[in-house]
Amino acid sequence: MLTALLHVLPGSCWELFVTADGPVDEWPRTQLRGAAVPTMAARTRALARLGYVPAAPGAPWTWDEHDHYTERGPAALSAVTTVRPA
Repeated sequence: MLTALLHVLPGSCWELFVTADGPVDEWPRTQLRGAAVPTMAARTRALARLGYVPAAPGAPWTWDEHDHYTERGPAALSAVTTVRPA
């Protein structure tokens, strides 16, 4: 099983990538536009574009809040789930 990570980027978009073998800059990745947290359906479609599916139907995403990036701005969110090739 592989891990997919979703995190918010500055400028109102999200990045989704799958931790694969090889250098980080070669990991499959895509961006999801908009500041709102992507829905489960949007995340599943983004995974499909990368050639992956959730490891199990309805597999949960584990969310984490990071506030170490800035003391004045909003906290950064990230989420992980397990995936497998489609």
